[in-house]
Amino acid sequence: TNSLPQEIVPKIEQLRDVVTASRKDLALFIQLTPSLLDALGAKTTKRYLLVFQNSAELRATGGFIGSFGLLDIDRGEVANLEIPSGGSYDLQGQLDTHTEPPRPLYLVNNRWEFQDANWYPDFPTSAQNLMWFYEHSGGPSVDGVVAITDKFVRELIGAVGPITLDDGSEVTKDNFNQITSATIEALRKKNSESPKGILSELGPILLDTIKHPSISQSLALGKAFNSALSQGDIQIYSTDEVLQDTLTRLGLDGGLHNPEQDYLHVNISNIGGEKSDADLTGRIEHQAWIEPDGQVVNTVTIIRTHSGENSTANNISYIRAYVPKGSTIMEAAGFTFPSESEFHAPLEYTEFNQHLSEHEIEIGYDQETGTRITEEFGKTVFGNWVITRPHQTSVARITYRSPIRVFEPDRIYHPLRQLTANLGLTNPSWRYSVFIEHQPGINDMQIQSHVIVPPSWRTMFTTPRQNVQQYSDGVKLEQEFSGDVFFGITAEQK
Repeated sequence: TNSLPQEIVPKIEQLRDVVTASRKDLALFIQLTPSLLDALGAKTTKRYLLVFQNSAELRATGGFIGSFGLLDIDRGEVANLEIPSGGSYDLQGQLDTHTEPPRPLYLVNNRWEFQDANWYPDFPTSAQNLMWFYEHSGGPSVDGVVAITDKFVRELIGAVGPITLDDGSEVTKDNFNQITSATIEALRKKNSESPKGILSELGPILLDTIKHPSISQSLALGKAFNSALSQGDIQIYSTDEVLQDTLTRLGLDGGLHNPEQDYLHVNISNIGGEKSDADLTGRIEHQAWIEPDGQVVNTVTIIRTHSGENSTANNISYIRAYVPKGSTIMEAAGFTFPSESEFHAPLEYTEFNQHLSEHEIEIGYDQETGTRITEEFGKTVFGNWVITRPHQTSVARITYRSPIRVFEPDRIYHPLRQLTANLGLTNPSWRYSVFIEHQPGINDMQIQSHVIVPPSWRTMFTTPRQNVQQYSDGVKLEQEFSGDVFFGITAEQK
């Protein structure tokens, strides 16, 4: 582009970005096509439970489920889209079974209901839970669940242009959150029984616009879908085993990963903190200290700042750190437990929740810090409360010892290097890597991973090389936390 006139360089660069994104979208589409044709009702009509997750009120799989819909697809066409105007609360009075909720949810409810069913960060598990609650609330059986976040809806609106509602008002990418919040508040003041009605009007109009896009809109939609799939703003679960297997292999099912290396997933659930997550920015700092004997001590620090720009509510979040199974807590600080008086008392008639007990194995509590310890999805989980007040910053920290040992033979960088090291021709070497899994719905978050090596070792190289700084004691990766992060180092003895 150096020889091109400067006035057209931005357009050329924009075209290059679109072509690059389009190639990725095409490759993904080719991989998905056979299963998508079936999912889109190429042979029989398919019905999906469509849930809208509001990331301004973070929950395990992306956000609080204030609204939902039924999506019928027949021969690749949307045959019907129903979005109840009353939102998820329409189902409250229809639930035929009352089960005990997960312990932290007692802060807002003493029975488990549909709107809180996406409790598990593993989306296939939460999707099955949503289907169970929906069917026990009188809903029909469905062929799967599709979850989308408010961020994805904004990107769709941005791709196709403003959406005009029946009253003549325009909904844009920039004013979507504002206008929906204002409309909901206005309806509430009128004592409307349908405070979520805005989505029931907006959904069909947006869908009809998407079905007949222009060429430029098609490219923008492809980019929006690709970004949403990679960041978890769309998550799909299907009862069809073949389709679900394809989604899992492509990493589109929203399931938690089970890597062999070190692992971290910080999951934030806003419970009773209203829509305050929209005002929070933050940073997750991961530090792995490699001890001389090869053991790994990790410290995870969660820093969150509440601007108070739109919400005056305290952000009350139950935060879970998913780490390798067998990890043991060493210390924790910065956590604040809500007042006991704010929790609902258990109901005598709620039933024991077998589904919850299968996925949440109680290990106990750390007596010094009050940190709850469970085993979930093959991982050890440390859970505790963080309250972030408007115009303040909260800092919470957990230190734990991982069961991983980097000096084990299977972690030596390469068999040939091991052989040459044994012969004294080269210095011994080892590798350490960590997979840090992103939570859907997380916005305005940075991630740091600092690996500290023993004094007698030095870092040879890292993966990736971008956004990495070398220090006297090791290396640090720092970047925007908008997707899963893999960070690995290879070190040799000095």
